[in-house]
Amino acid sequence: MEDKNEVLATSDSMEMYEARKRIVLEMTGKFKPERFVYLITAILSFGLTIYIALDLYKQDKIEIDQLALFIGPTGFLAYAVSRILFMWSKSMKIIFTGKV
Repeated sequence: MEDKNEVLATSDSMEMYEARKRIVLEMTGKFKPERFVYLITAILSFGLTIYIALDLYKQDKIEIDQLALFIGPTGFLAYAVSRILFMWSKSMKIIFTGKV
């Protein structure tokens, strides 16, 4: 026979899980435009990096000024990805620990 306390604890934990899930959905919804900006920035940075690499390959040479062009897109890409991962990490922390 199932203990009444176990049923109540399971019910409470499900309610808490649903509340945390709602919080994460609200939070990710509020930051949706920001996530799209980071995603677009990452895609553009990656595309520019590939373009530069192909250009260097076609020319069969690497110069200092061309090599320096890798720094900008790579930095934007790293920043955009880090922000997306930060948001994801914070969401998971809220779901599993309940701490904001």
